[in-house]
Amino acid sequence: MLKVYSIMVLTMFLWGINVSLLKLLLVEIPPLVMQGTRIFIAGVTLFLILLVMKKKMIYKEMPWKFLLLVSLLGVIAHHSLLATGLFETTAIKSSLILGLAPLITAIIAVATRSTSLTVLRFIGFVIGFI
Repeated sequence: MLKVYSIMVLTMFLWGINVSLLKLLLVEIPPLVMQGTRIFIAGVTLFLILLVMKKKMIYKEMPWKFLLLVSLLGVIAHHSLLATGLFETTAIKSSLILGLAPLITAIIAVATRSTSLTVLRFIGFVIGFI
């Protein structure tokens, strides 16, 4: 159990320090070059991990159009806009924006009636906002 919590704490630490380290890198490297390099290295690393694990990577019935759209918007656009925004503002402001994203998503879900606001969800929202 200690191993699981240690991995969770390490993950939170690396996720939290990510924005600060990006801000430091932006002093030397242009935003789009840095993010393109990061995404490329992550893709090659993932490919190598799957290769070592002997996992099948390409399936005939994969939704290629959907995967392309998700990769463009969810990965490339997100990281490129994050780096460009970090170039223009502070790491603290960027961290606040990224940290509030799940709470804003929850507010939108309740406002559009996609989900209901239960007591437990409300408590989670208040704790998340603190």
